[in-house]
Amino acid sequence: MMGGSIPFFHDKDHTKSAMDLGKGTEIYAGMHFDPSRDHVVFKNSYSAFLSRPPALREKIDALKRGQLIFAGIAANVCVESTVRDAMQLDYEVVVVSDGTTTIDDAMLEGTLKNTHLFFGDHMVYLQAKIRLDFLEDGTFYGKEYKKGDRLDFACADFYELDEQGKIRSGCVYIKFFNV
Repeated sequence: MMGGSIPFFHDKDHTKSAMDLGKGTEIYAGMHFDPSRDHVVFKNSYSAFLSRPPALREKIDALKRGQLIFAGIAANVCVESTVRDAMQLDYEVVVVSDGTTTIDDAMLEGTLKNTHLFFGDHMVYLQAKIRLDFLEDGTFYGKEYKKGDRLDFACADFYELDEQGKIRSGCVYIKFFNV
């Protein structure tokens, strides 16, 4: 007997094809995967920490990481299951609110509220690639630029939200490309 009210997710033939390096687990080429800095672990249960073998925990421990930032598609199932286990394994947990979704807005809101109240914080994460064309001579981040100079950079912002969804704190990371 299978659990859950959506049999498709519990069909062994379907789940086998989507797990354990089965068809459909290839990494999307548009993600620009770099094996020298990007890490992949495959999961075969709702919580990535309960997969057999336990590749995620081994990878995190080998990298000596204590804070985990989560985003994902099935917020109320896989993301929340993994977040709960991560918190109970003493990892600091952050769920990226705008990088997480599910099939129903009410389910997403419930998951984010559960996560924030009991398992970790939720944050808003914004990322942008920016090109500045200098219209006059000036200084930007301590470097002098001349009129007509061009600067490309990426900006990633993390904002921690309070219970009302207002920004409690934030952090901005910037990477300059042509400096």
